[in-house]
Amino acid sequence: MHTFEIKCSISSSMFQQLMKLPSLVKVSNRVYRTNYYMKKGITQIEIRIYRYTSKTTGDTIEQFYLLLRCNAGMIMGENPVLALDMNKYTKDEIIERLQKRIYEINELRFLNIHKCDMVCWKTDRVDITKDIVCTDINPTLEIIMCNLSFPYKHYNMKPVKIKKDRYLLMTESCYFRSKSRTVNIYFKLVEINNNHKIIDEDTLEKIEHMIRIEIQINKKGIYNLNRSKQDKRSLENFLDNNFCYSYLEKEILSIFGAEKYVNTATAKKLIDQSRYSTYDKTVLFSVIQMIHRYGGLYELEKAIVDVNTFTPTEYGNLRQFREKWLRKIRLLGINPVTIPDHFGVTELPSIYTLMK
Repeated sequence: MHTFEIKCSISSSMFQQLMKLPSLVKVSNRVYRTNYYMKKGITQIEIRIYRYTSKTTGDTIEQFYLLLRCNAGMIMGENPVLALDMNKYTKDEIIERLQKRIYEINELRFLNIHKCDMVCWKTDRVDITKDIVCTDINPTLEIIMCNLSFPYKHYNMKPVKIKKDRYLLMTESCYFRSKSRTVNIYFKLVEINNNHKIIDEDTLEKIEHMIRIEIQINKKGIYNLNRSKQDKRSLENFLDNNFCYSYLEKEILSIFGAEKYVNTATAKKLIDQSRYSTYDKTVLFSVIQMIHRYGGLYELEKAIVDVNTFTPTEYGNLRQFREKWLRKIRLLGINPVTIPDHFGVTELPSIYTLMK
């Protein structure tokens, strides 16, 4: 885990007291924010006002909330740059340390907020994260291949638009988002440099070959993920290492598959040596070429869905394309997305294999 956000309801009098928080800035008509206590691991404190009109009386009703954004590593006294290794701590230890951090903030302690049971807090966001050190492969190439092999319509995700050259962006991060969650797989060293963060030599050595896999689950995603549980948005649901790792494993496998990446020449050779019919081989060669022509699997699958865009009729609809043609390639033990031959790399493990 890396970042999480929890929110609790507060009274109007508590709201007035919390307006005395140091360095509090009015962000909008309903949000006030401070980063003053960042070093304690509570990287951001927000006070929010929700206003709505009563359907019965027509009066305007106000509700007040306190939101804490926390860095899990800093909360536990670990390196803030790295994801927290949850094997080192029990659920109770993390909760106890979080309450201690809240106690250390005078304005929250005076209101006894540190004594609030975790049941009072609702999770608005949680980042389930794993750091992978890749000493034997090129992290940049792995990021490129993740971008090229991200499928269309996974949780209705779309590429996150950033004002940067598309091809440069593809070397830095695989960044897709929907209303419920965000998938971000990125080269940690590049992220540090882009944000002009100052780190010590030990941390630099750790992240030099590090890829971060991060799935940010928002409020809607948290609710849907725990739909069958009574306390659907409890933070405790995410403080179990087995749950977090299983979730990451399941999602990454669902998105990218477990098959290795090979260069185009190797893929064509494997297809040619397979027992598939001549017709099937021709279509499979076409699929490999079209993925690169469209700039990745996402764009090709998007074109297949769009009836106004021409794609080979042999591909069929999206379901047929995936279940027949992509599956035939995967049965050969390789990812349908190939490494361009001019990269000079014969094969590369999948991000799922690296994570495992």
